[in-house]
Amino acid sequence: MIERIKDLFRCETPLSGLSPAVNKQLVSKGLKELGCDNDWEKQGNNDVMHLTYQGEHFVIVAKMGISNIQLSIYGMAAAPMPELNNVRQLCNQYNSISNGLHFTYRLNERIDEVEVDLHYNFLLFAGAESMILARSLDELFKGRNHFLVELDILINRNKEYKGKDMELITSQITREFFLLREHEAMHEKPMEKWQPNETKVLTLKQWMDKAYGCFDFVPTHLSIFTDKMNTMTERAEIENFEIASLLIANQAFTRKTATMTLSFVNPLESEQNRYMTIFVEQAESTQDALCYRVTSTLMPSPLESNFNETTNFLKPMTVTAVMGFDLRTEKQRTDEFNYMWQDAKDRTKKEDTDSLNEEQKLINEIASPHAAKYAYRGKQLYLQGNFFEAILHLENAFSLLKEERHELTVRQWESFFDICYMLGFCHNELKQYQRAFYYLTLTIFQNRIIHTEEYINCMINLRDFRALPFIDNVIRDVSKNYENANDNEPPEEHIQTFLSFLHRRKAYILIEQERHDEAESLLNTMLHDPYSYDFALKELAYLQQIRAKKK
Repeated sequence: MIERIKDLFRCETPLSGLSPAVNKQLVSKGLKELGCDNDWEKQGNNDVMHLTYQGEHFVIVAKMGISNIQLSIYGMAAAPMPELNNVRQLCNQYNSISNGLHFTYRLNERIDEVEVDLHYNFLLFAGAESMILARSLDELFKGRNHFLVELDILINRNKEYKGKDMELITSQITREFFLLREHEAMHEKPMEKWQPNETKVLTLKQWMDKAYGCFDFVPTHLSIFTDKMNTMTERAEIENFEIASLLIANQAFTRKTATMTLSFVNPLESEQNRYMTIFVEQAESTQDALCYRVTSTLMPSPLESNFNETTNFLKPMTVTAVMGFDLRTEKQRTDEFNYMWQDAKDRTKKEDTDSLNEEQKLINEIASPHAAKYAYRGKQLYLQGNFFEAILHLENAFSLLKEERHELTVRQWESFFDICYMLGFCHNELKQYQRAFYYLTLTIFQNRIIHTEEYINCMINLRDFRALPFIDNVIRDVSKNYENANDNEPPEEHIQTFLSFLHRRKAYILIEQERHDEAESLLNTMLHDPYSYDFALKELAYLQQIRAKKK
């Protein structure tokens, strides 16, 4: 056989020499070797042979002026006329991917069916007739069998879709998968190195990003009202404007209040100009920092814009946060961190971890000094209620630890999840609920009560429809654990307060969903809960007000 194949390459067979007569001879010779020869007949200018091979009827055609031989199975599949779309779709699909096989369909109105024919074109060479014919017949058998299986699946699926156009449905599904694959990340040129948040100065750009999620806003005009009015129109100048400079100079307050008005465009929303008023005032300071409060209100979008009346773009959005102007030098802050970090490690070696403060407990297991420093300062600001600045530091720590995640120990992962929780809490405070949800989702599998409570708070703030079933599942799981204990003892205090929290949140959702009867029933049972008594009284009074207005 190898020698026969080699012969094909040793001698050239000019295609012009493959006339119908030559092709007929080659076909007949090959079929005799396969044990299934038959006679040729003339049909117009073509020579045709009808052949039965392994139970299937084939038609072989040697056409005048064409070097190829055509091998066909006519009527190899049939389907009722209503399945025309499915047959057409399958033929198109196979013709687009097959290598040589060609599927055609025709309508048989006499019996109200769609019939499918299968064709295969190939060249025959002297010395390899039987091998090429056997392979060609095998290709037809495989194509026929695959087509019959797929047609049967398609017809059965069509019954489920009640006669809809399966070709259209399949193309839509294919399109969805294409779009899905577009989201698969491919290896590309490495991105620029991660840049940490600026923490030394607090700018207007940072405020717009962290407080409103407008990380790509385009400022067009800024008016500043202090002792006099100043205006800015340059984008970079507005973005980098230091908020503290409104009230503070030479490490001291120069005035109590100041106001700014900002106009800008958010490309992610629309081309409409948005307007914001920012009020800055002194706040209670500490020994190390001059504190001030920033309160900004984003005005609703103009009514002539194309936003739906129910969208948040038509509602004013107010965010307020305390910030601090640190009076210490960078060296003083670094020295403090180094001392506290080393002290934490020394106490840990002496097994005296109970004496560590909250910041030290967080950084004790963090190996990276840069991540630990950001985490330490972020925790300080978080405990002081300075949530805006805390985010800047904690996000830096989060990014650094995320890059080292493959090397983190179990204890270091706990510190990482604590940072995620604080970031979620801080974003929740600034009403950036979607960002908060991202970080809190990372903590939920820790099964810690405070993480779960803040996760639920965030879901409710997002008006997430999954909040109520999630709460019900948690209540069910906690209750089941105590039922299985069979010790007839009430839950520990921290579990009881957690259950009370879950019931309060559930009652809140029921009222929001206007399921007032269910809410009232739950609130009445909560009157016997000392942790929820005051809440239940207020919410029952609120329910009465709602019902009175309806009347």
